[in-house]
Amino acid sequence: MSLISSMSPVEKAYFKKYGFKKDGSGKLKMLAMFDVCDKCVTAGRLDNVDVQFEKEGIDRVALYRNRLFEALVQSLREFQAAKSEEEDVYHKYQVADLLINRGLLKEAESILSKAIAKADELLLLEHSMLLEHKRHMVLHGLGKRSMVSEGIEKRRKAAVNIALQMRLAFIYEEVYNIQVKEGRSPKGVSVLRLKQLAKEVELIEIELLDIKGTIQRYNILHTIYFNLGDNDRCLQFSTKVVEIFDKHPQFRVSRIKPYMLSLYNYLSDSLNAHKPELYLQNLPLLVAVGQEAPALNKEVQVFLISLELDYLLLVGTKAEVLAFNEKHGAWYEKESNGMRINNLIDYLFRLAYVYYKVGLYDQALDQIVEFFDVGKIGLRPDLDLQISILEITLHYELKNTAVAYYKHKALYQRNRNEINASLPLSQYMGCLAKLLRDNRKEKETSILQDYLDNAPAETDRNLFISPTLMVKRLMDIHTKA
Repeated sequence: MSLISSMSPVEKAYFKKYGFKKDGSGKLKMLAMFDVCDKCVTAGRLDNVDVQFEKEGIDRVALYRNRLFEALVQSLREFQAAKSEEEDVYHKYQVADLLINRGLLKEAESILSKAIAKADELLLLEHSMLLEHKRHMVLHGLGKRSMVSEGIEKRRKAAVNIALQMRLAFIYEEVYNIQVKEGRSPKGVSVLRLKQLAKEVELIEIELLDIKGTIQRYNILHTIYFNLGDNDRCLQFSTKVVEIFDKHPQFRVSRIKPYMLSLYNYLSDSLNAHKPELYLQNLPLLVAVGQEAPALNKEVQVFLISLELDYLLLVGTKAEVLAFNEKHGAWYEKESNGMRINNLIDYLFRLAYVYYKVGLYDQALDQIVEFFDVGKIGLRPDLDLQISILEITLHYELKNTAVAYYKHKALYQRNRNEINASLPLSQYMGCLAKLLRDNRKEKETSILQDYLDNAPAETDRNLFISPTLMVKRLMDIHTKA
């Protein structure tokens, strides 16, 4: 089921047309099983598969499921081979090996030279090293010793590049694990480590990297500064990545999905850095990806909606938010069951904030209830904090003071024993403890003002409600009461 859900419409069509080399008694049953699985995946009814198998008269399910899996894997391999230039490079290596074994060294050198040129064009460093090693032996056999040194130097540079990329890969894993665990509110120890890693990555010379390595370097720096909440630096690095893709159209076409993700980062960073005009100017680039690569269109649509919510959060009006809901409400009802859990949480999270920003407080609370129903288990601490703060603020806005006080207390109980908490969280928990001890209006105002006098100023630019922004809003509510 997971394999079928990962297949594009083109891959599914290829399987149904070419997936079986010969007819047999099992072919029709496997095709029927494939259709049932495909329909259940599309409908999000994975629990209904066995019932549908029975309705279609498919017996010996375990046997045919295994045979179907093998047929799908073989079909995907053939489909990939039919369109993969990488496979072509490896095929040339095999042909050259065959020619060498027959003593046809001139012919082998010709094949290897073409394969090396293609590997260099596709930035296949490992393939290029393997081919150069094979060509090294052929050149010795042909007595062309003067050409050997050039190949050795090329392999040395490729080895340096690969080693750097491996180091970058290890750094990325460490950064990613911090992000998964702590999000955009890293603890003190993690902040220091992220800054150390940023310095190490920035010291790697771009000249030693190929295009892939350079993009990898910028993406790691982007992730580090995203975790640190530095929106301007994020935009700086996502801009560099998009510029690289723009300068190398063939590379962009061959890696259309990474290009799509890079565009999303760039557009999102534009909004986070409060540059909506940059976002509007470049949004058509992401739309074009969905048109050029139909297999990615569904992912592109999810990204476009997420970005539209961020845009509304930055500059949207109540009328525009209601129009958004009218436009995309049916889409959400249709797609939510099949959405990845992180995309679903992201959608509800953003929509709740957008409703709050334009004063639709009841609708925002409805989204929060659904958000917690979907994503409470394993929710990242920074998201839990942000959505909890929003929920409390909404209850204050709606004058549900008793509920807000209860939610405040529950939030404090969950986070008060957090060891090495991030600075914003530590400061906010201290403020919260004082509020819970003394809820007299004049005392609360003094506590809130004291917090604001010492709060980090950079959180003001956050699109979402940080502890500082919530305290500012609570101060407004207290002042007007």
